[in-house]
Formats: sequence, structure tokens, C-alpha cells
Amino acid sequence: MKLSYAVHQIAEKLDTVTCDEKKEKSVWSTIIEQIRKSNSFNDKYVNCVEKEIRSFIKTLTDQEKFKLYNETEAGMADPAESSTAVISSIEMDLEMELLGAIADEAWECAGCK
Repeated sequence: MKLSYAVHQIAEKLDTVTCDEKKEKSVWSTIIEQIRKSNSFNDKYVNCVEKEIRSFIKTLTDQEKFKLYNETEAGMADPAESSTAVISSIEMDLEMELLGAIADEAWECAGCK
């Protein structure tokens, strides 16, 4: 599994999730719109993004988690091996890495990068 694939899958899911107050707009389109207007987005959407990241990670096998983690910046600096790493630690690090990658993707989609 590639990191770019994971980011794409999560962004696609966010594009199907609607915002609380704006039922007609997806979380992803709202984030993109906010970035275009103010070069930032409301932190209340971070919870939704984190929820979708956790949901995505839950669908992966432990081996897929290790492989995906090792494609992140942190994983390239200190690769994780299934025989020595604690999976919960890998999952937490992977969540943070994916959150950063999703944010980068949002800025790129908004045309701000």
C-alpha cells in the first residue's frame, strides 16, 4: 500500500461525509473552500478527519500498517519492523503522519501549494 493511496482513500471518504450545519456540503469540500478563502480551515473539521483516518487504519492488517508507516517521513527515518515495534505506537504515529499528509493534500487541492 502506498501513502498516496491512503491519503486519496481518506479524502474520498471525507468527500462523502457531510458537515453538521451544512448538510449539502461534504467535510472535504468545506475544508477546501475554507483554505481557498482564508488559507486555513476551522479546527472542528480536524476531529472528522481524525475519525476517518482511524477508521481507515482499522481496515488495515498489521503488516499493511507497518508497510504504510515505513513510507512516512518518520518511518523512513526510523523504519518499524513487525518483530520489534509495538503496533499501537505504529498506529498513533501513522495517524499523525496521515493527518499531515491529508492537510498537505487539502492545501494542494485548494491551489494554495
